[in-house]
Amino acid sequence: MTVTKGDECRCRILEAARKLFYQKGFSATSINDVAEEAGVLKGNLSYYYPSKSELLESATAAREAEVQAMIAEWSALEGSLFEIMDQVLSSFEADADNIVAYGCDIGTLTNELGKGDGELQRQPRQIFELIQTWLTERFATRFSKAVAREHAEHLLVMTQGAAVLAHAYRDPKLLQRQCKLIRTWLREVCE
Repeated sequence: MTVTKGDECRCRILEAARKLFYQKGFSATSINDVAEEAGVLKGNLSYYYPSKSELLESATAAREAEVQAMIAEWSALEGSLFEIMDQVLSSFEADADNIVAYGCDIGTLTNELGKGDGELQRQPRQIFELIQTWLTERFATRFSKAVAREHAEHLLVMTQGAAVLAHAYRDPKLLQRQCKLIRTWLREVCE
């Protein structure tokens, strides 16, 4: 498949928007900011993404596709329930530098968008639902559906709380300490 100049331009715009929405926030990022970061004229950006909300939708869809690919990798993991969950937690920890600097990309966007038009929050919230569904399915190999859902929700709450505090204090050690506590909880639950 041949990549056209238009495809390259669209990709640069999308990556610039994703970066800025994450690092500055959706509300604080202007179309001009995205055009400048992407190295394109504002008119070119508007050709591909006529509105900021369409750009947000595409950026969120791209992140959702990445999460789906990550979930596919998690699904291929072998080992005990604890070993699988430990590897999933390791993927969260691998993003510690970004989490400390900007928070969780999904969590911060969902939180910001929920303060305004709740409809904008729907798409990033669906990413959490993908993760929670996968976690529930994994926990359901050992627990009833209701308990599995509670465990999945609790794991998400713990990781998101750790991300918020690590970002608030700009402290990677806080994230490490919380992940250690999460592993202790996971070991108790899974074994």
